[in-house]
Amino acid sequence: MAPSSVLLNNLELLVVSNDYSTLKMLVLACQEFGSRLDSTPSITSANDFINRRKIDGIIIDVQVRGALEFIEVVRKSHSNRTSVIFACTATTEEAEMAKKAGANFIATKPLTLSQIQDLLSRAAPVLTEERKHYFRHKLVIPITLFYDGVQHRALTSNLSETGMALRSFRLFEPGTPIDFAFELPSGPSVKGKGEIMWVDSEGHAGVKFNSITCTGTPHISEWLGHRCMVLS
Repeated sequence: MAPSSVLLNNLELLVVSNDYSTLKMLVLACQEFGSRLDSTPSITSANDFINRRKIDGIIIDVQVRGALEFIEVVRKSHSNRTSVIFACTATTEEAEMAKKAGANFIATKPLTLSQIQDLLSRAAPVLTEERKHYFRHKLVIPITLFYDGVQHRALTSNLSETGMALRSFRLFEPGTPIDFAFELPSGPSVKGKGEIMWVDSEGHAGVKFNSITCTGTPHISEWLGHRCMVLS
């Protein structure tokens, strides 16, 4: 399997197009690389999709009504603002408008299979880096939290390079700064500073990392990267 095929395997892509020939070429290319593909013909359903799920990349036909506005919405969204966006355009003017709206890559219509394969291959490192950035590993381990000079015990529920979800008997408020410490299984001891980003009434909370230090090996990014590759 080619390096790009390995990188694209199991990536999740959303296609927004109501053009049969465009959809056909995209489906064939994604099937060859082993990427998971969802499709929708309308911007309304595309908006619903990105509000419900985090995805690796979006392929959008600029000739779908509202396409440029949709790209701008994605770039302002919470979960998918850093997703890789491919814009399928028919003219130079459309391509320029798509790039201005926030598209990362441009595919010129009419699309061919080799053109899409080449484009996805070139985008593969960017797509996989994006997945590594948001990949959350389900992990339940004890963690120590420090807030306002008081120590609290909690349990994590998942972990990424940029944050974690946890459950604590102590109810925090969004925006609360905390220090934390935990040990990864077969990995390093981790200490850092973060901020509570969201909470619910059952004691769950989301934490964004502001800074972390690791004692021991592998580093947390390598530890997570290995698990991301295993699950891909």
